[in-house]
Amino acid sequence: MGQQIYEWMKNLAVFYIFLTVVTHLVPDGRYEEYIRFFMGLLLILMLVSPLLELMNLKASVENLIRQYAEEEQNLELQMRDFTVQESPLDEYVKQEISREEGAAQ
Repeated sequence: MGQQIYEWMKNLAVFYIFLTVVTHLVPDGRYEEYIRFFMGLLLILMLVSPLLELMNLKASVENLIRQYAEEEQNLELQMRDFTVQESPLDEYVKQEISREEGAAQ
């Protein structure tokens, strides 16, 4: 148990160092607010992860995240398929263009 707490504290220290480096690398500081927000979310996740392990909720949270990612990927694929399909209007425009090109020659 002591080793796990040590690893957790070490991870938090490395995370804080990484956060400091990233915020210093931002050129204008315009995006610093967004980076701090995102890093804050990651910090909350790091702080909660030992509690999830103690309560055996880690597997269920991972399954929920995996399901959400799969749903997002499926929606993205559906949207990509939807945009690739040609509509009747596209076909009409192609016919009109070819007809005008034929008439111009």
